[in-house]
Amino acid sequence: MAEGGSGSQARQDLRERTKQLALRVIKMCAALLDEVDQLLSISVASIRTTKQRLQS
Repeated sequence: MAEGGSGSQARQDLRERTKQLALRVIKMCAALLDEVDQLLSISVASIRTTKQRLQS
């Protein structure tokens, strides 16, 4: 019985560590998406400026 309990505890610990790791990955992905969003905004602004310059 004690072994079953420790196995259950090990699975619970692994599940908790997996959740924590998944949360870290999600936060990193969100940070990367924020960076991409900023870069796209800069690119769009640059394209608009160039377009206006060419139309002048």
